[in-house]
Amino acid sequence: MKSEKWKKKFFHFLLFYANIRLVETFRENVRKMKPFFLVSLLCFAFLSVSAQKKKVIVCDQPSDAAAYKKWIERDAAYIVTKEEKEAYLKLETNAERQQFIDNFWLRRDPTPATERNEFQEEHYERIAYANEHFASGIPGWMTDRGRIYINYGKPDRVETGRAEFESLKNVLFERWFYDNPLQSCAKTDFTFLDPTETKEFRLPLAERERIFSVPNGFRICDGL
Repeated sequence: MKSEKWKKKFFHFLLFYANIRLVETFRENVRKMKPFFLVSLLCFAFLSVSAQKKKVIVCDQPSDAAAYKKWIERDAAYIVTKEEKEAYLKLETNAERQQFIDNFWLRRDPTPATERNEFQEEHYERIAYANEHFASGIPGWMTDRGRIYINYGKPDRVETGRAEFESLKNVLFERWFYDNPLQSCAKTDFTFLDPTETKEFRLPLAERERIFSVPNGFRICDGL
């Protein structure tokens, strides 16, 4: 019996001693790895703060805000009226902006009883076409040809060549003809010049100011 008790005490002693050695070894390793431990702790803290900031950004939904800003500055830039733009810029929430946009397209829908909005579809097709065919250092929708195309659509006829325009000699030009672009307009044509031959065709300055100063940007007729 005494022998068994002695063995148990000896076993407990060895276990206790082993635990002490493990603790000492762990402490020694921590002292050796202290710089790494501190760096790891700082990294963890940084990642935690970053994650918290990321959550805030997601809650603010900047992608939505950017999309609504893009809508008024690009998508509807050439067809929105002055009054509509002023009203849109006064809106405070994205829900209000979305409701405005829905009503904006609905007012222009030629067939409101159907699911399709042909005006809206045609408008975005024109923007896509302008970006694909008229880009020249700037997006196609921002160019003179892009703006006219978005407002009027595909011209009925296009004339190209070289000619003399005011002080410009032998300059590249494109002339677009619209037989009846809008009900309020008679036959209309636009001449674009490329004096630098970089495919950046622009309206003559006087013509450009006359056309782009018109409210709404699209009721442009000869004699204005």
